[in-house]
Amino acid sequence: MKDKLTIVEDHRGNYQIQWELNDDACDFNMGAVLGDDCTHDREPLLLIWGLALDRGEVGSEDLEHRAATVGAASQKHTQMYQSPRGQVASGFYWERKSDAQQALALAKLRIKEAREKTPWPQWAREAVAHGWKPPKSWKP
Repeated sequence: MKDKLTIVEDHRGNYQIQWELNDDACDFNMGAVLGDDCTHDREPLLLIWGLALDRGEVGSEDLEHRAATVGAASQKHTQMYQSPRGQVASGFYWERKSDAQQALALAKLRIKEAREKTPWPQWAREAVAHGWKPPKSWKP
């Protein structure tokens, strides 16, 4: 089994998307939360990451996390925890689990796009967020 994204309920009763790590040598198997590497001014960073992903310019080490972060951020109810001074984020969150599930679908789709180096049209991304599964023969 490889690392995967999962929805977790945080101590505030909101939902976050976090990496579940496949590391038998470690007792703690939860990794980074999506959005925890964004600052309070996330839009420019996400735009740069999104363009780099579309062009295939992201190294393999950061590819999945950056792609997932960009995907999850595109869900319309995405919010971000911030420190009191607003300079350091501690991840994206969603108040409703259904919104987190949509964000998870978008994150997974963005990872798939980045791996295949084939961006999907916006309408297809929105359809996937609402549960659409494209036929196996469908190509973006």
